[in-house]
Amino acid sequence: RTASGPLGLNVFAFAPRHQDGVFAERIPINGVPGCNVSHLTFRDLFVPDSALLGQHLRPTERFARSAMVTFDSLRPCVGAIALGVARSTLDLALQQRWATPRSSWLLKARRQLQAAMSQARMICKRFEQGETCGRDAGLAKITATRVAESALADTPGFETAILVMVKPPTGS
Repeated sequence: RTASGPLGLNVFAFAPRHQDGVFAERIPINGVPGCNVSHLTFRDLFVPDSALLGQHLRPTERFARSAMVTFDSLRPCVGAIALGVARSTLDLALQQRWATPRSSWLLKARRQLQAAMSQARMICKRFEQGETCGRDAGLAKITATRVAESALADTPGFETAILVMVKPPTGS
């Protein structure tokens, strides 16, 4: 926030690891162990005006455009998180012997999860190449979450698996 009111929200680009006044605390994410999601805190942080994104835009356009680009780029990530949780649940079903590795429903679920993950990765690569793919990003998220939900609905012991993932059993 650079000023009060709706036009006082601006987006700046900077490398937080290399700035004094930036503190990060990693947030553990189940299902996607490689995801480095952190809670960032800024204290007395100086960011130069040159780091302002959308300087060429009117102030009324800056935040809205930046927000939509951010939301669009995160949509495949949300889908990937759902797929990771579903994959972890399938792994738990095998560990608990609720299924065998050759179970037809399990093989089908793994194929569907892999296909949806490939779609999400493809959208992420397009974003990295500078493409705008808002509609495709939304479709990838919807597909991923539906595939994850379907895979979980067919998993024997699904309700137990969710309980175990939310609150691991205490043991001696």
